[in-house]
Amino acid sequence: MKKIGIKIIGVISIISIISFFLFFLFLLFEGSLIRKDIKLNGKVTVGKCISHSQYKRAKFDYLIYNIDGIRYKGEGGSSVGSSENVGKFYKIRYSEKFKGSLEAFFDREVTDTAQILKAGFTKRDIGTSGNDSIFACEASLKQEIYAILNIKE
Repeated sequence: MKKIGIKIIGVISIISIISFFLFFLFLLFEGSLIRKDIKLNGKVTVGKCISHSQYKRAKFDYLIYNIDGIRYKGEGGSSVGSSENVGKFYKIRYSEKFKGSLEAFFDREVTDTAQILKAGFTKRDIGTSGNDSIFACEASLKQEIYAILNIKE
């Protein structure tokens, strides 16, 4: 009886390890797929840095941007600066397929008001410098899976 229990535990352990490994490979594949899509098919627009967070050695900046009147929020990578970026506008390249995935160019700050307004921001957005992204949309897991599998909703 003990041998059967040990075999079951061993099989469950092996299946768990294989599942974790496959999930990790999927995440790596998805990340490279998103980066490739942004580089090859990405659209350029203006995004506003709304928050900056720092964990030990990593820095993350979150930006909002508008597509067809819908405001999206995405993580734009790490900047060289610090929380001084919050409230400023930068050029970004975003993926139409993977909503909320973007690449920010923190070395290309946008200060032209006409260009900012043309990107869908309001004068109120230009005047505020804090985190005003209450209505920003993040892609749901369902939307991300549909985008990966290239299925239209």
